[in-house]
Amino acid sequence: MASTKVTLLILATALLCAGIAAAASNATASNGILDASKALNLTTFSKAVQNANMSETLNNQGVLIFGNGSFIVFAPSDAAFSAMAPGDLSNLMENQTDLKRVLSYHVIWNDGTLGNLSKLSSVETLEGENLSLNSTGGLKVNGANVLQIKNY
Repeated sequence: MASTKVTLLILATALLCAGIAAAASNATASNGILDASKALNLTTFSKAVQNANMSETLNNQGVLIFGNGSFIVFAPSDAAFSAMAPGDLSNLMENQTDLKRVLSYHVIWNDGTLGNLSKLSSVETLEGENLSLNSTGGLKVNGANVLQIKNY
């Protein structure tokens, strides 16, 4: 997934800890990770999040968090997933432990200190690895172009 040929989409989940209560009290509010994935036609990523049982985590539900913040997700496009060998993708989708590890590599926590991502040269993922950022000619994560930035 870290290939420079991989196209990434970024989702900044705007379900802040302070906003979760407001979202929960509003029955019509549904701006979670799966809603964002659907809106961006990220069907494989959405299926991966569901298979890994991570949608509630990425919606900041059931996660003990002190203070405000949100996840930033560098979601691979369906084309990026299809670039994997078919057997590798199938095996990954069936192995929840590996799938969580791979998805966690694509997620960072923004406690409000990140500010503008284009001013940073690296960020640490939930998986514990560092991603390199480069904003010369558009935002790139580990050399892959970020196509869309959406706040949800």
